[in-house]
Amino acid sequence: MLIRLDQTGEIASPCLPVPQPEDLRRKELPELFDALNYVLKKFKFKTGANDQYIYMVLGALMNEYKKSAQKESDATWK
Repeated sequence: MLIRLDQTGEIASPCLPVPQPEDLRRKELPELFDALNYVLKKFKFKTGANDQYIYMVLGALMNEYKKSAQKESDATWK
């Protein structure tokens, strides 16, 4: 599931991923990183979180993606 941001950078609403050609996805990666960086900086400013806390949050998010990918992989081979 992708997250769409409105003009203020706030999360607008979840939306379903749309299959796209690889060259278009490559062009969107810098935009994705910019949006993630903006959201993280805004979160740090509003909450006073430090880089270590952000690192921990991103690590937890990465672990969730790993679990999800593993479940999908396991389901594929059943």
